[in-house]
Amino acid sequence: MLAARLVLAALVMLSAAPVAAAPHAENPLSPVSMTLTDADLELAADYEAFEELTNEVPEVLLDWSANPGVFESDLVRRSGNSLYLESRRRIGEPELLAAKRRDAELTWQTLESFVELLSRKKRMSKLESASEMGDALLRIDEATWGALRVGGEAYKLAASIQELRSWLLGEWQVSSLADPGVQALLDAEERIPTVETQSSAIRFLALIQVADDADAMAPIAMEEFGVALMSEEPATIRKVYQALQGDLKEKLALQLSSLLEEIEREEIEFDRSDQKIAEVLDLLGLEPAVATPEERASSY
Repeated sequence: MLAARLVLAALVMLSAAPVAAAPHAENPLSPVSMTLTDADLELAADYEAFEELTNEVPEVLLDWSANPGVFESDLVRRSGNSLYLESRRRIGEPELLAAKRRDAELTWQTLESFVELLSRKKRMSKLESASEMGDALLRIDEATWGALRVGGEAYKLAASIQELRSWLLGEWQVSSLADPGVQALLDAEERIPTVETQSSAIRFLALIQVADDADAMAPIAMEEFGVALMSEEPATIRKVYQALQGDLKEKLALQLSSLLEEIEREEIEFDRSDQKIAEVLDLLGLEPAVATPEERASSY
């Protein structure tokens, strides 16, 4: 009995003694394992910066042409331009390539038309009747505006076509001195200014002609002409607006007025002290908005 009691006592004493913990895998979710070192914090900061970077829309480096046609020029105008909707400001490479192909096709067609016109040069210089001369001038003017609607290298063709026009008028002036009908035509033509092919306003007006043609493929949608014009210089804005008449002018006025309201409500990021705003307000016959005391105070 004594031996049994001694064994039982020994067992009780062993059970009360501290027991060494057995080796085990660390719980990855325990508070101890969640303690971050400086290296961990730096790594987390780097990851957050990387995540912000990958969430941003990457900047695409596009291969813009040195002398773009009208379709590519519209992409240049829209790219990063705060006046346009955000989705319209971002230009992708497929869109740029499509615009370049379209411009190239139009330029080639314009060149073919110019070569055909030159082939008639000698024949046109021998015309004798006022009606024939009038038809020839009409074809030349159509070819000029056609080249202006293509843009890029075709602008040079437009200038060459106008040079051909001036040359023909000079030839007809010499060969038709005795014909009163021809002289009346030539006198009228002298009072008509030649098309300024280098004028940005003239080039813009050529694009409006395309947009107003339902059957034509226009580089600028009619609903974006106000924004496109607002992207031009103040002098160009004035010349274009004053040259328009009727329904086209009314549409453009509505678009410009709506654009000014969005700028005033700060829905569009645009410098309200820009001379363009003063120009458009004057053209539309509107008064500049009166700044509130808070706005005046914040400007100092």
